[in-house]
This record gives sequence, structure tokens and C-alpha cells, in this order.
Amino acid sequence: MKIQSILLCMNFILVFDLYPAESIAKPQVIEDIDYNLVQVLEYKIKNRFSGNNDILDQLHHLLSNYDTWISEIKTNKDKLNAMQEQSSELVNDSIDRLSKLEDFLNNLYSRSPWSRGREVMKKLQSSSSSSSSSNKLATHDNLRDIVNLVWYFYALAVKKGQGFEQGAFAIVPNQEVIFNFLSGYKETYDRTGQSSHFKEEDAFQFGIDIEPKFRKDKEIKISLSDFLDSKEATDLMILPKNMFHILFGNMKRIGYLYVKPENFGTKNEADFATHADSHAASLISRGGNQENMRKEHVPNDIVKLWKELIGQYDIQDNQSIINWKKAAGQDASHFGSIDLRSLNEKCIEKGAKYGIYEMIDILNMREFSENKESKQKFLELINKRFDHLKYRKGNEVILTDQELF
Repeated sequence: MKIQSILLCMNFILVFDLYPAESIAKPQVIEDIDYNLVQVLEYKIKNRFSGNNDILDQLHHLLSNYDTWISEIKTNKDKLNAMQEQSSELVNDSIDRLSKLEDFLNNLYSRSPWSRGREVMKKLQSSSSSSSSSNKLATHDNLRDIVNLVWYFYALAVKKGQGFEQGAFAIVPNQEVIFNFLSGYKETYDRTGQSSHFKEEDAFQFGIDIEPKFRKDKEIKISLSDFLDSKEATDLMILPKNMFHILFGNMKRIGYLYVKPENFGTKNEADFATHADSHAASLISRGGNQENMRKEHVPNDIVKLWKELIGQYDIQDNQSIINWKKAAGQDASHFGSIDLRSLNEKCIEKGAKYGIYEMIDILNMREFSENKESKQKFLELINKRFDHLKYRKGNEVILTDQELF
């Protein structure tokens, strides 16, 4: 039975060589044999990267599925290696096909915008470590490297299960060289006061537009391999999720570089108006727990738990009063009259405003007596749900040096 199934599979694979992937009907799955996965996997991958799919769609599929596909290929090669004594000619041919498929994927991946963005990151790291003066990069016009760098950030987010439709990156702690590279682009413009993000920081913020000639105004349906080598790949720049603008700024209070791909900037009137409409729509979902959102806003359920936790606190002694007032941002040098409800509300407001890192600081400044269990449950929840709590405001994607390099 195994040999018959293998022969059937090989017939299909030979046919695959004669006709393009898009002209072949999906193969019938032959049950009870792992060998069939060879033809199914080959069909699935090559058909995905044919000329029948949009370029942006192909890029996102390559990024999202690369590790899984490579793992499947290696698993099947291992299984086929174990079958060599039964039918070495057929098995060796199939292993060769899997190796070629692996090379095909690796070739696409190595030429992808995120792989090129990783090389940009290496150059920035090298310039940063060579001398302190090299951090201040000269003005440049290399928009492609900036686009590729954002793709690299997005690829890292996908790798750790934090891909998004809309979201933001927080770069810590070696953000200066990246900030200088972004701000050194000749078309970077000031967006301070125009952005709705991090109002509490009172920080300088900047924007970079992907100019209309670089935008994805219509779908391009050619193979990804052809696209990566074509003139279109030079003339057309595509940010993840088809975004056209990059907002960035150093958030000094929280201690990270904020980088956010957006649909529109604010440089011209048309984009400014469209950006305003987009912002109004985003306010509806702000603080929500949607899986496709990775923004810096604190999720609503965390804010709710925070309010419940702080509302349980009671003052036990003078030291508690001092810690309480410090946590609320008040002068703790004298006691005066104590309004417990007011202090509660100020701590709740401060935590919700500045985010998760501030909530943790507040909890560390105050001693819980009767409610230690509630405090512990809250900390366990956020530790399980989020990484890099020291720098975390909300649901943003935080990338550290260990992840970037």
C-alpha cells in the first residue's frame, strides 16, 4: 500500500514540473501515508507565491508561515530518510524536491524587506558602537532603508506572536541611533502637537510620509520572486498592512522610542483631513482588547481591575500615608487632612494615564495589608499577559536590544 501511494504521489509531482502551479487542481489527499504531504506542501507553497496573489498579501504570508513551512519540510525529510531502504529512488527524489522547496523559501525570505531591514539594523548598531559621534547620522534620502527597518520591527513582532493590523513599536533601551536615523531623513517633518499619542509625555514627535509615487495605489499581481528583483520593488515601497506614514518620537518619561505605522500623515491638507477621520474612528476601539490591535493604550479590562484593586486599599499607619501620597503624586512632607477617596482616585487616574509601568511603581510604593492577595493576583495577571513590564504603557510591541540584534 505504501509503495502504491508513493507512486501515485510521484506521478503528481512529475506533472507539477510540466505545468505552472496555478493550472493544477488541488491534489487529492491520500490518507494513511505521510509521503502525500510532500506534494500537498509543494502545491500549497508554490501556488501561494504565483502571479495570482497580491504582492502585499504574499509578503505577509511569507512572514507569517515561513517558520511553519520550513518545519514541515524538515519533518517530512526526516520521515522520508527513514523510508530509504524501502524505496530509495523515489524517496531520494522526493527529498531532493523538498530541499529545492526549502531553498526556494529561504531565497524569498533572504530578499524580503524585513531581512534587508535586519541588515539596516546591523549597520546602525555598528555605527553606534564604533564611536559616539557616529550616532548623529547625516541627513539622508534613503526612504527604502526606513521602510525595510519598519518591516523588520513588524517581523520581530510576528515572531513573538504580536503581529497586528494596527499597532505601535517601543524600542528600548538603545533607541538613540534609530531615532537619529529616522529624524535624519530629509523629508522628516515635525508633528509635535498634532499627534494624539502620548499627550501626557509632552514630547517632540515627527512624521515620515510614503509619498504618493511610492504608494500601493493598485494591486500588483506578479510572483513575489519576480517582484523582489523588479523595477517595481525599487519604485514601490509598501509598509506592513499597507500603511503610508511613520510616526515616531522619544518618550523620555517611560524611556523608549515610539514608532507607529499609520495610514496617513499630516503634512498636506488632504492627508491631515483623512488622518483626522481615521483618528476619530480609532477612538471608538481605544483601550479595547482586540487581538489585531497592539497600541500603547491600556486595555479596558486592565483599567477595570486596576480601579477595583486600588479601591480596596485602606490606610493603616503614618508610613502608609506617606507612601500613599507619594504614589498619588502629592507632597508627603506633611500629613494635613487625609481624603482617602481623593487619594484613591488620584492613584487610579495616574495609573490609567501613564500605563502599566506606572501601576507597578504605585503598587511597589504602597504596603497592602488586608489586600495582599488581590495585589498578587493583579501582578500575576499582567506578568502572564505582557512582556517587558518595566517599559510597558499598554498593549504596544516592545523590542529590546536582545530582540533587535
